[in-house]
Formats: sequence, C-alpha cells, structure tokens
Amino acid sequence: MNIIIKGTNIKLSPSIYQNIEKKIGGLNRFVKKIDPELVEARVDVGKITRGQRQGEIFRAEVNLNINGRFLRADETSETLLAAIDLVKDKLANEIKTTKDKEVTKYKRGARSLKKSWQVNPLARFRKKK
Repeated sequence: MNIIIKGTNIKLSPSIYQNIEKKIGGLNRFVKKIDPELVEARVDVGKITRGQRQGEIFRAEVNLNINGRFLRADETSETLLAAIDLVKDKLANEIKTTKDKEVTKYKRGARSLKKSWQVNPLARFRKKK
C-alpha cells in the first residue's frame, strides 16, 4: 500500500508519520487479495483555523484508491492522534461495507442463474407414444 502523507497548517514530526503509517497501513489486512501496488492512500492531516470552534481542532482525511474504486473518510477531533484513529475506524467500516456489497451481488447473481436453470415443478412433461 502506497501512503502519501500531507500536512496542512501543521508541521508533521517523524512520530506522527510513523503513527499514520501504522494506523493506515493496518487497513492492509482488509485488501489482502489485491495487489499492494494498486492500493493508494492519500492522507491529509491538519489544524482547522476557521470556524466558530475555539481552541485547536485537528482534522484527518483519507482518500483510498483500491484498484480504481475510491473510498473517503474525514474526521475532526481535539487531538491529532484521536482524529487519525477515528478516520481509520470509519475507513475500515467503509471497506467492509463495500466488500459485503460485492459478495451480495455475487450471491444474488448466482441465485438468479440457479433459478433460471431449474425446471419449474409445475411443468408437465408429456410422454411420447
């Protein structure tokens, strides 16, 4: 998984880089079957400077591109590490939901194919004389 990290209105320390790589890199277990070079995560962390909120508010945003499919998660919190944890959980939930949708589509298609191949029990076969 390629992880691209960007800081907005904040200077990122090496410990923050390591934390982001650890947390977002942990999402790799959800996309095992996909080539790691096709998975790209763009992480943008920063401090919010505008708005009505007082004090330091941090934002974490992750855009995940998995083999052409685009997933996005965005969270804000009072600490940067908490925002990163929240966005990781949200993104993991999105990946699971997407996988469940794919499995459901496959099962539905297989079910309809099976149904079309079955013979209707009400059909009557005539015996030729």
